[in-house]
Amino acid sequence: MSFDAFFLLLGDITIVALILCSCVLLSFVLIGGPKGAPFVRSSSALQNDVMTIARIRPGERVLDLGSGDGSLLILAAEYGAYGTGIEINPFLVMIARARIRQKGLCHRIRIIWGDIFNTPLPSTDLVIFYLWPETLMRLRTKLIQELSSHTRLVSLAFPIREWIPEQKLGNTFLYRLPSDQNVFQ
Repeated sequence: MSFDAFFLLLGDITIVALILCSCVLLSFVLIGGPKGAPFVRSSSALQNDVMTIARIRPGERVLDLGSGDGSLLILAAEYGAYGTGIEINPFLVMIARARIRQKGLCHRIRIIWGDIFNTPLPSTDLVIFYLWPETLMRLRTKLIQELSSHTRLVSLAFPIREWIPEQKLGNTFLYRLPSDQNVFQ
């Protein structure tokens, strides 16, 4: 192979790699964005606020709706919790599963590839979500119908409109599903 041919081939490979990377990155916005929220990794400060307000205890079951790369579930597992994440973006599902496997937490965390509105919610003690306000409005009915009363809910960044938070820490809101649905303002 000539020197020129080598660099032409290398250029072609680079272009294909850039196109593939662009497609993956674009999928983060296009797949999650219209459905719930685009992937935005929670800052360390926000993750700490979640753990503080949630008061996770060993053995509890944590559900992360729109679990992204699994960061919050990994942190919850370090507190002794068992976690389930539901994520619509297949690339983020692969990343989360790889991170969980790499940390040796497969026995504590599972990631489901699915839409939070079409996936039955498992029994849980705590639900965490970082979703757009419009998505939260749609999600309220599903939470009330599928989760047991007194399940703790933690919303990152956005409050659930018309619901009264039990506690607020920065931009993190703690709610509890009531048995009488008296959570509405």
